[in-house]
Parts: sequence; structure tokens; C-alpha cells
Amino acid sequence: MNAVRDLSRHMENPGEQHWMAMKRVVGYMKGQSLQGLRMTKPIELRMVSLADADYAKDPVERKSVGGDIHILGGCITSFSSRGEKVLV
Repeated sequence: MNAVRDLSRHMENPGEQHWMAMKRVVGYMKGQSLQGLRMTKPIELRMVSLADADYAKDPVERKSVGGDIHILGGCITSFSSRGEKVLV
């Protein structure tokens, strides 16, 4: 998800390294066994939420990248990855 987010920032003027990175992402996705969403009856209805961020690891803009995932009863209900906003 982060790789796709990073690549999408260069859609207006992609360079050779962006095309190579896109090929790696597509190759990774083709190698995965995508079975779609599986809905199963949960053993227990427990909610789990996880979040993480790095500290200004973006070499271009020096912004932090944050992400979170929410799971209910063992099924992913939402997830996100985003570059943090910087107040100037």
C-alpha cells in the first residue's frame, strides 16, 4: 500500500526509476494468491486497532508516513496509509 501511495505522487512526470518500481509492485501483486475478501463467522467479536508512523523518513519532502488498520472479529474493516500534514 505504501509503495502504491509513493508511486502515485509521480504520475504527472514519472521517471525510469518509477517505472521500474511499478514493475516490482505489479510483479509482487501477480505473485500473491489473491482470494478476495473472505467473510467468516468470528469466534469472538473483538475489535483491534493498530496505528504506526515513521519519523520524517520521506527523503523528498521529509514528512512522516502514518498508517492504521482496524479489525473486527478477525476481519479487516478498514486500513489506510498517508503522508502526515505539516503545519508551517
